[in-house]
Amino acid sequence: MRAMETTDLAGWLAAALTFGTFACRDVVRLRVFAVLANLAFIAYAGSVGLWPVLVLHLALLPLNLRRLLEQGPLLQPALRVPGRR
Repeated sequence: MRAMETTDLAGWLAAALTFGTFACRDVVRLRVFAVLANLAFIAYAGSVGLWPVLVLHLALLPLNLRRLLEQGPLLQPALRVPGRR
């Protein structure tokens, strides 16, 4: 049995992050998980040559980023540094 390679870890991380999106109750957290999942899938698919998966997540990343930024006021509490006003 071989040790888990970095590419395998990226794939499992991407899968776990995607699963995490389904557990999210608020849209900001969902989009953050989705962006992270997109990045992990891009790393995974690019490293093993899964071109359809790579193209899909390259297309979804800007969409998820746009939708996240559209949440403007909802992002304020998430971006606030504790102890600062």
